[in-house]
Amino acid sequence: SEKEGKKVDEILAKDVEVKPSNLDAFIDFTESKEYPRKVIIDCTDSDMVASQYSEWLRRGFHIITPSRQVLTGPYQRYEDCLKSVGHGKFGGSQFRYDAAVGGQIP
Repeated sequence: SEKEGKKVDEILAKDVEVKPSNLDAFIDFTESKEYPRKVIIDCTDSDMVASQYSEWLRRGFHIITPSRQVLTGPYQRYEDCLKSVGHGKFGGSQFRYDAAVGGQIP
């Protein structure tokens, strides 16, 4: 006889309350702490997330991403990111792009 299996999302969702993400709340919470380095690793292809990069860079967060949204989206957004690099404590924020981020390439 065949074994009946459960879908992965059914197992993961069992007894778990899933709430939508709130990036603004996360950033505000992180800024309320005295972390010497704040890094956001964005492995999404979300235009909404990429639109926040320049603000996060101005607030001193380093950003590492394989997302091309900033590079291929509106030029003004790309330019804003470049102008926002270097803000914050401890030498300033950095923006790093590499298509291999999270790609399991050694």
